Amino acid sequence: MEPNGSYAYTIATSNHEYGAYFSSVTVNGSAISTTVIFRQLISTVTFTESGLPSGSTWYLNLSDGKTLSSNSTTITVSLVNGTYSYTATSNGFQNKTGSVTLNDSNQSITITFTRASPKTFPANLSSNLIYIAVGVVAAVVIIGAAGYAITRKK
Repeated sequence: MEPNGSYAYTIATSNHEYGAYFSSVTVNGSAISTTVIFRQLISTVTFTESGLPSGSTWYLNLSDGKTLSSNSTTITVSLVNGTYSYTATSNGFQNKTGSVTLNDSNQSITITFTRASPKTFPANLSSNLIYIAVGVVAAVVIIGAAGYAITRKK
């Protein structure tokens, strides 16, 4: 119960995905009602890649289950408030991971790709290959000498 006049008010929820509702009412001698509509807070995140050859396809996997891809340098996505982890991938390049927290504000994130290191043989595999090569050469020499000896006896 309020006397006649204009009143501003704010209604909020504890759910961070929704913004507060601001409005006003005018009381003029009778009861009034109003509708309150909460809107989900949506922010835009623009991911920009660098380090890939022009036209390369890259992928962005978000913790909310979204998987996006692009052949250009940017991927833009709209998300509700919250914290999201992401993994950016492109064939032949190291994966990049990170997170972004949205609180009703747009964000820009730069992802710098670097080439993946070529796979190298483990040290013990390399030395084993040397022993195998020496063994094969020795076997060829022994078989060749035995064949020569047999041919010479005839």
